[in-house]
Amino acid sequence: MDSMSKFQGRIEDRLSALPDEVLCHILSFLPTKFAVMTTVLSKRWKNKWTAVSNLDFMECFDVEFKRFVNWVLDFRGLSNIQKFKLECSRYYNFQRLPYIGMFTVDHRRDKYLSLIRHWIRTAIGRNVIELDLYIELFSERHDFVLPKSLFGCKTLEVLKIGPNFIINDLPQSENFFPSLKFLAVFVHHPDNGSMEKLFPHFPLLEDLAIDGILGQKEDLKVNISAPKLKTLRIYLQVDRCDYHEHNFYIRAPNLENLDLMQDNFINFTLETPNSLVKAEVDVRGRYAKEKPDHTIALPEGISNVKYLSLRDNTFEGCPLPTFNNLNHLKLCLCDCNYGRLLTESLKSFPNLEHLDIEYRSLSREELYLPEFVPFCLLSRLKTISIRGFEGHQVEMEAAKYLLKNGRLLKKMTIDTYYLHNKLEVLYKEFLMLQKGSLNCQVEFVEMK
Repeated sequence: MDSMSKFQGRIEDRLSALPDEVLCHILSFLPTKFAVMTTVLSKRWKNKWTAVSNLDFMECFDVEFKRFVNWVLDFRGLSNIQKFKLECSRYYNFQRLPYIGMFTVDHRRDKYLSLIRHWIRTAIGRNVIELDLYIELFSERHDFVLPKSLFGCKTLEVLKIGPNFIINDLPQSENFFPSLKFLAVFVHHPDNGSMEKLFPHFPLLEDLAIDGILGQKEDLKVNISAPKLKTLRIYLQVDRCDYHEHNFYIRAPNLENLDLMQDNFINFTLETPNSLVKAEVDVRGRYAKEKPDHTIALPEGISNVKYLSLRDNTFEGCPLPTFNNLNHLKLCLCDCNYGRLLTESLKSFPNLEHLDIEYRSLSREELYLPEFVPFCLLSRLKTISIRGFEGHQVEMEAAKYLLKNGRLLKKMTIDTYYLHNKLEVLYKEFLMLQKGSLNCQVEFVEMK
């Protein structure tokens, strides 16, 4: 046996000597296909994978894949499943099959969907805790109705459902999803009926993520009521030329984190008395040219946050409320007069101590900086971090303004990623700038 074989043997022995609990924990991070393959390593590994409670199936939906999933579920018997992940993509286009009658195509499609529902019901029957579903089998959009047994699953705590899944025919009783704590759902052109049925019924929900596309059916009025919700992420867009007013009313008295990216025809009202701590808001006015009289407004109920991230088009042209509790602000400044927006926006944050600025595709127009100085810059602001800095004149003017008027400023950190051969020249230029605080240090670092 050569030295490499001896080395590999020692590694195998050490790994095989680990307790069963540790081996199963390691296998739980592997796709099920690879976990099953470990059976051939040695007698020690024979069928060790059957004790793993996480099943992860991620393949093209072909005959071999169907056989493998059925075999795994049958072989494990009635063992509990903690996590069941099913991610399938199509391996051919149904529309390009040789024409042998629409019945055959529809029958095959229904057969596959029925099989997937059977797998989901099997996981539910094995007391599944986490269910992660992403199915994309057909070239055309085809809604996939989840089995009704899912709604009453008492063990389910985490549910992730991707495109083409719909939650329909909800039971009359409000006692469904009784244990659900995390929900990630994708919606596609939903109507008021389906949205109203789903969202008011999550007594234990702590984390909610909604992605999708709205449009062209009707004005949506969505009520989300989750008394224990702590984290809410909503990424929604509307179809082009859809001018419906979509309204979301969110009652979440314990909400702490809000991440919101939306088009400008979606309005949000939050009922979160004083619990909200962190908010990231990106309102994109994609169709402002088609409907220029439509104004962008920040969601009501976020003025008590301590950390806020804003994109410039979110607050350009709309008044900001006063954020008396805000301590940390991040501004993403794109193609706009960012000098005016920077100073105008800072007026709304009188107690701001930490400012992060991120430049993205800035216009090179002349910088407009008013004579007044925001209160926070004179009496509160301690640190400034600038990303995307390229050393253009307008960026330099903004940095000079902040350094000159930051009376309590302790540090300004500038990202060097885009500076390259300009760094030495800029470093010398910053040394000569007037500073409102003698204790302020300017650092050039490459930010990750």
